[in-house]
Amino acid sequence: MPSLFSARLLIIERTRGSFLSFLWAILHSVLQLVVNFLFFSVSQLSAFHPRGFTYRSSATTPYDVSFGLCYP
Repeated sequence: MPSLFSARLLIIERTRGSFLSFLWAILHSVLQLVVNFLFFSVSQLSAFHPRGFTYRSSATTPYDVSFGLCYP
């Protein structure tokens, strides 16, 4: 029969492992949000780039460049 001390160590190791996995899940979700925000801001910046205007407005009328409308 295991002693009380070894049972306490087992409980501490299990709670520490679950706490570390909980921290890792929080850190992973925060990092994912930051990376998504960075990719979103970079894509928004490239949409307002002058080359983006000329590339996206090449198939449409030239007024799209002056109004700054971006079509997918």
